[in-house]
Amino acid sequence: MFQFSLVGIPVSLLTLAMLLWSANALPHHRLEDTQEHLAYFLAADVEALSPMIIEENGLRNLDGLYLLEIERQGRLISPVAPDERLQASDTLVFTGEVSKVQALQRFPGLNLFGHQADHLLATNLVEVVISHESILPGKTLKEVDFRSLFSAGVVGIRRGDKLLEGQLGKIPLRVGDCLLLAVNADFRQHRNLDRNFHLLSGSFTRP
Repeated sequence: MFQFSLVGIPVSLLTLAMLLWSANALPHHRLEDTQEHLAYFLAADVEALSPMIIEENGLRNLDGLYLLEIERQGRLISPVAPDERLQASDTLVFTGEVSKVQALQRFPGLNLFGHQADHLLATNLVEVVISHESILPGKTLKEVDFRSLFSAGVVGIRRGDKLLEGQLGKIPLRVGDCLLLAVNADFRQHRNLDRNFHLLSGSFTRP
């Protein structure tokens, strides 16, 4: 019996080593740390005595940015209706090309780089992959009205190891694209989720 151990033990050790190496080489799909997500966002506080309505003030037609959510008194408003009237101390959360911060400088009453809503944003970020059965490949977010269709806003698009840049709403989607979503309470109620996405990670809890 012990004669086989001379061959069996080295083979077993080599097999174990190969399994450990293979496990480390596999891709790990997980929701990144909150601080890494904040690179997707730009926040601005609404100052007192600054009456603004989203549609009338052009906050829905910004160059490279779009209004994702509003933080108001410890809760998130998402999606944001075009007739939403802003209140003093609201924090507006924008996403898109956050480097185009100058697009917000023309709005009186907005205090850029206000307090971050990271403690709330972390509660509604979900990462999904577009499935081969989805209706999305070949179409853009704007064409399918993604926000209304899924009760979610797209914060970022990752294609393979590359994070896509530019105006996300105009990029044709592909099977396998990874979307980082900011969702509202109705997201998990949609019956078309299983057909369109593979859920990687995220939280559905809301304050």
